[in-house]
Amino acid sequence: MSAREINVASVVTRSDPNSYSSPICALPSEVLGNIFLSLKDINPPWVYRESATKKRKHLGFIQITFVCRRFRETAIATARLWSRIAFELGPQWMVTMMERAMFAPIILWAHCRDESSRIGPEVKAYVPKHISHLQELTLSGPEDEAADLASCLIEPAPMLELLSLRAQTFGSHSPDPPIPVPPVLFDGQTPRLSRLTLGNCIISWECPNFKSLTSLQLSLKPFSAYGTTEFLPSITQLLDIVDQNPLLTILSLEYCLPYLHSPVFPLPSPARVGKLVHLADLTLTGRVLDCVQVL
Repeated sequence: MSAREINVASVVTRSDPNSYSSPICALPSEVLGNIFLSLKDINPPWVYRESATKKRKHLGFIQITFVCRRFRETAIATARLWSRIAFELGPQWMVTMMERAMFAPIILWAHCRDESSRIGPEVKAYVPKHISHLQELTLSGPEDEAADLASCLIEPAPMLELLSLRAQTFGSHSPDPPIPVPPVLFDGQTPRLSRLTLGNCIISWECPNFKSLTSLQLSLKPFSAYGTTEFLPSITQLLDIVDQNPLLTILSLEYCLPYLHSPVFPLPSPARVGKLVHLADLTLTGRVLDCVQVL
């Protein structure tokens, strides 16, 4: 974004509601809409905590809808302006943004930060109906809600580029087993998916979605928390994933490494070797022996 664009965008929300003769109000709606899109990037809505019990909402670019009728009509008609759904502003604004985004590529981030937070019925109802034009889907919430949402990810997602799904356990509760994810996400049709993150989710290690990724981040609780290793891949399954994703730059495997049941010293030479020539960030978490056999 150029300095001129930033300067123009920064004065938009300070315009006089009654100054219809001002130069910016004379701009074509398409140009005005593009300025609003620049404003969305530099002034997004967010929430900050004033005290332990009080939060304040900052509406960011949404304030342009309160400037004048022309601004409001142009902003509402610019579907891409509303395509990044602001979960943190609460259900009312979230539903409003969902409606105004229409069929623009959607970026939906919903995070539950504590035990009292819920993803909510609005997200649960929205995601299955709009899978076809989701661009980024990031969901992090209680295990029951995450499981419900995961079960809905079955229709093709031709525009999806990023999927992050994390099932959380808050407080001192004992972790439940990983939530089940459909063995084939999005009917196996995610041609643009390049970044996949799953936390405390169990998926078939032969899942066709494990292909052509640049970032793969998988995490489970330590196997001792579940009392079983049945969720873990075999070394063959892991190497198959490596072979199917030669463009990986980020690979993170936390407590989801092949489990070496009967260690033999020295460890035998591997029958196969996976090559990730583009890898820039590797994280392996687990028992030392399990990490060593992967390396």
